[in-house]
Amino acid sequence: MEQKQLKYTIKIYGEGYTEWFYFDQLRATNKFKFTIEPDMPNGSRSSYKKRLKLIDQELKKRPQERANAIFLITDLDNIQPDKKALEEYLSKKAAYKAKGVQFIESHPCIELWFLYHFWDKFEKSVFRTYDEMKSVLRKVLPSYDKSTSYYLKNKQFKDCIMQDAARRRQAVSNGIKSCKYETAEGEICNYSEMFKAIHFFRLLKKFCELDSIIKERKRTSVNLSLTINDHKALTVSYDNRRLCQFKYDDKGKLHLNTNCSDSIIPDDEPLAYESKDIDTVLALT
Repeated sequence: MEQKQLKYTIKIYGEGYTEWFYFDQLRATNKFKFTIEPDMPNGSRSSYKKRLKLIDQELKKRPQERANAIFLITDLDNIQPDKKALEEYLSKKAAYKAKGVQFIESHPCIELWFLYHFWDKFEKSVFRTYDEMKSVLRKVLPSYDKSTSYYLKNKQFKDCIMQDAARRRQAVSNGIKSCKYETAEGEICNYSEMFKAIHFFRLLKKFCELDSIIKERKRTSVNLSLTINDHKALTVSYDNRRLCQFKYDDKGKLHLNTNCSDSIIPDDEPLAYESKDIDTVLALT
């Protein structure tokens, strides 16, 4: 089945090589459509302030030239310990979220997300820095190294982190649970919001799959439109009428909601070609 080429642009502003290579390989292995800014980081890390300046340039563009979605990927290990720096970051975060920028945070760093791929169940962790968690990470990724050669050539990283669907489901589950943990004042508790990016991409992929199914089953082109504001829900419309909605619940289960039903569907498998929900959507087009 030929999928719709979605005219929807996403720009991801990552912190350094790790984020760049992860999203670049994610894009290739999952056929997600987005660009990464900068195209290749100069130097090992880029502060969130520098990336906000790049985002400012994007936001100044005319609406028709601007990316439809903008993500800022940030590690908090260098921000969280400094109260003044944290207050400044939170202030800027609120201001840019109001402009539509989506923040994806990991505390202490994105490597926590990699670690979540190996945990059968969520456990509270209290790493302050990457250096503190490195020895734990290397128990499951023995040769892990922040280098170009590792990300490109290491077979275990590619197999377990980039290609293993079951491990990614586990990482998503752990990530969701980590963000629900309520900390006491002064308490350290690690978390990663990387699952939000995964969910956002999958919502767009479901829209493309639905468009292809409708076009193939009706034997004609149908001009669907989408509305998506964050990683939680995507609404599909036709001729200014709501057809259905793909929506994640608080546990990370994806629902397909129509006027007549609400069904849980797998988010990492292709949309079923024939089902009662698809029949309902077809009847409205």
